[in-house]
Amino acid sequence: MERVLIPLNWACGTLLLIVALAYPMLDGKFFTGGKKLVAQERVERIAQWETNYYQTHNQDQYLLFSAEEMPEAIRDELGLRTKDDFVYDVFLDNGQLVIRAQASPDSIRSGSLPPLIYTVRKGANDAPSQGSWAPLSGQSPGLF
Repeated sequence: MERVLIPLNWACGTLLLIVALAYPMLDGKFFTGGKKLVAQERVERIAQWETNYYQTHNQDQYLLFSAEEMPEAIRDELGLRTKDDFVYDVFLDNGQLVIRAQASPDSIRSGSLPPLIYTVRKGANDAPSQGSWAPLSGQSPGLF
């Protein structure tokens, strides 16, 4: 019995150590990578929706909203469920439109996403800038 358990322990321990060391790379490519792409696409669609809203309403204003007060028109356009991995908000900062996607509190608590934020800035007549991801925590996943 001992001849089987010792090699099995070594094999399982080695495998777990490899997974623990490779987790940051695996996390970025497999676990959160797809969710990030979905959030980026939705932010781009919100930016397009806001541009259309700005151009069609002669008030020259954007439709601003917080994560809790997202208009039904945008929610329907994005096909958002009541619970999503990200929450979205739009606000003005020094005359620039800022569109953000933040990891939802539920997804952070469940461990499916680390605390992340994706931000896109846009001027009145400009195309949206390249978005950027930023961690909301100083900790990175994994052992080191």
